[in-house]
Amino acid sequence: MSASLTHIKGDKRTQFYKDWKPWLEETANFYMRFLNNHGGEFQHSPAHEHEQAIVSLFQAGSVKAGYLSLCEVEIERRERGGRSDLWMICGDRQYWFEFKRTNYDPKLSAWGLKSSLDAAMRQVNASEYDDKHFGVACIIGATNIMTEDRLGFYKGFSVDIDYSFRIGPCDEKGMFIYFK
Repeated sequence: MSASLTHIKGDKRTQFYKDWKPWLEETANFYMRFLNNHGGEFQHSPAHEHEQAIVSLFQAGSVKAGYLSLCEVEIERRERGGRSDLWMICGDRQYWFEFKRTNYDPKLSAWGLKSSLDAAMRQVNASEYDDKHFGVACIIGATNIMTEDRLGFYKGFSVDIDYSFRIGPCDEKGMFIYFK
């Protein structure tokens, strides 16, 4: 695993992990290049921009890893149509990701970690998938000031999800990624 990607939680023996590892490593490499090209100033980090900026970084990582992917792809929902933030093909499996970027304070009730996960899961659960198509909620946790309290909260949130990783440094320049 690249030095800029840290695996926190999730079974490394699963096909999900095997599919996602190259993608996340390339995404982490792009992320670090971005930080280094801007002098490491966190205000220029994609993790501190709007959701689509972050999704484009993940899409670039998927292409670099050799996967076919697109952003904002139409997807059928039970009640009405919609779009998936990122669609990615890995072998014979297709992943439909719904991304949410949290507020800088992960404990807030509005756009904190829990409410962002709930919103993404509502979107994922609005569509039907099968054994080759998977809906995945992806939460991006990024803060403007990393305190011990916030760091503990980010790490503790991993209990509620299936996979978690950290990209970049363990301060306000890094970001936590949660998948469910």
